[in-house]
Formats: sequence, structure tokens, C-alpha cells
Amino acid sequence: MNITIKEIAKLADVSRGTVDRVIHGRPGVKPDIRKKVLAILKDFNYQPNLAGKALVQSRRNIKIGVVLSPDFNPFVEEMKKGIADEAEKISAFGVELDIEVIRAFDSSEQLAVLETLCEKDVSAIAIVPVDDESIRIRINEIVGGGIPVVTFNSDLPGSRRLCFVGQDNFRAGRTQGALAHILLREISEPKIAIITSTLHLACHKERVDGFQKKLSECTNFQVVACEENFDMDDVAFTLTSKYLETFPDLSLIYLTGGGIAGVARALERKNTGKFVRVLCHDLIPESRQLLYTDRIDAVIGQDPYNQGCLPIRILFDYLFMAKKPTNECIYTNIEIFTSENTSSLNLV
Repeated sequence: MNITIKEIAKLADVSRGTVDRVIHGRPGVKPDIRKKVLAILKDFNYQPNLAGKALVQSRRNIKIGVVLSPDFNPFVEEMKKGIADEAEKISAFGVELDIEVIRAFDSSEQLAVLETLCEKDVSAIAIVPVDDESIRIRINEIVGGGIPVVTFNSDLPGSRRLCFVGQDNFRAGRTQGALAHILLREISEPKIAIITSTLHLACHKERVDGFQKKLSECTNFQVVACEENFDMDDVAFTLTSKYLETFPDLSLIYLTGGGIAGVARALERKNTGKFVRVLCHDLIPESRQLLYTDRIDAVIGQDPYNQGCLPIRILFDYLFMAKKPTNECIYTNIEIFTSENTSSLNLV
């Protein structure tokens, strides 16, 4: 049977309040007493009574707020599945999620959502943050007020968030740059167009930066355009059509976010007879099908399911067990998919 706080207090010759402060890492305990209590906890392999704590916490109406980016990209739906599955697991402990999806990559809208969550007295927040100083300041204020924050999918450098969960997006961009170099190595001065979801999210800026940095080390390339499509297929279609018209010798299109169906539709409609290479991110149904039919060259996946469930799990552990994440950045894998390793994947 698990040793109780009362028994630990008796063994350490301290009060139960002192033991509780040590367990939850709170101040007000002398170093020698803290060391003594921690040794007893270790000797008895003490594990908090989650069910009992959940009963106490549920009286406080524990809620975790979740702030998602616009869901134009099917990738977001995969993150939602991870969030939903983790929400079901922790519901047994009396925890609810309050999920908010912003309509645009807009800092003022995200600030309003954060204010709404704070007014609802949430105990923690998981957020895909807009990369803006006003968001950074507000998150720091929220953390300073005792509400832990985890960023996911896109980070917010300089904020006091508990940790970041997502891909190392600069390295992912460099990986795409290396793939572009391989694909274009026979072309002396390849022209490349970049379509990025938005430069208001750090993840897309980092992908663009990593991509261009790697290419600058490899070949004499020329980036002829870099524009936002906000994950929208129609905007990606319009931009791709414009690039094909303006740059007849375009060699490659690099898409950092959603919109791959629009890019493919524009290439098919133009049908110049010249093969334009395409690199993109996120293994969604559209990109799987386009890979399988050799319409695009490579996709980098980033495990959206775990990007959804891990932030919720981390915040739950922090709230109920005072367990901090082991690393400041918890990176998901950088997975490269081509037509050679997608034939057996479910294309539904």
C-alpha cells in the first residue's frame, strides 16, 4: 500500500503541511528538512493519490484552456483528435477542456481569447501562439499569475511558457532545403517560389529561414517569391498560377503549411510540359494522394496527433503531481515521406 502523507510526516518528524510543500516544490522548508523528506519519499517510492487529489481539485472546477490556430489546414484536425483523446482520459479526474479556435492569425483576436479564458478561471493554458510581442507579454503575465502555459506546434521565444511541444521547425526547413538541393543539383541557377502559411507564426518563419539557410550552403539558388496563403487552397492556387506565368523557368515550389491541393490544381491546369518540383509539410489526405501519384516530391510530417495530446498530458501532470517536463522543448520527429514509402499508407 502506498505510504500516506501522515506517515511520511511522522517518519520525518515534521508536519503534514511541510510534507505537502516538499511534494509540490513550494518554498518555506529548510534545506535539511526538504532533503530528509525527499529521501523518505524516494525510499518508499511515494506516488501521489491522483484519485483523491482529483476529488479535491474537482471542487475547484479545474479547466484547461486550449487555443488553436485557424483550422483551414486539415493538419489542425489531426491535432484535435489528439486533444480529444487526452481530454477523455483526464475527464475521469474531473478536468474539462475549454477549446478556442481563432479565425485568423491575428494577435488582437488571440489576446481577446486569452482574456476570455482567464475570466473563466482556467487552471492552465495550451496555445498555438501568434508571434507578437503583445502575446508574449500577456503570456508572461498569465504565468506570473500562477497559470502554467504550454506552447505547441509553434513556439514563442522569450516567453515564460512551461515548455514547447512540436517540431524543430528550423531543422525541418533545413531538411527541405537539403531535399531541394538534391532535386535541383543538375540546374545551374534554379528559381524557387515559397508559399508560407503566415509569418505571424514562428513555426513558418523558422521553416523559411531553415530552408533558405540550407540552400545558401549548397547551391546558387534564387528565391523569386515568398508570400502568405494563410493555409487556404484558393490562395495557394492563385499564387502558384501567378508564379508559373511570371517565371516560366520556375524549378520548385516550397509550401510551408496548408494549401497543397491548390498548388497541385494550378500545376495541372497550367500543364506547361515542364516539371516543377514540389516540397511541402504535413501528411494529410491530399498530400498522401499527391505523393502516391507522383504529383509532389516529398512531404515532411510532424506527428500532429502527439502535438495535440502531449501538451494536455504535460499540464495535467503539472497540475496534479507538480511534475515539470523533462525538457524545455519536446520535439516531435521530422519524418520524410515520398512516393516510395506511402504506397502502403491509408489514402482515405
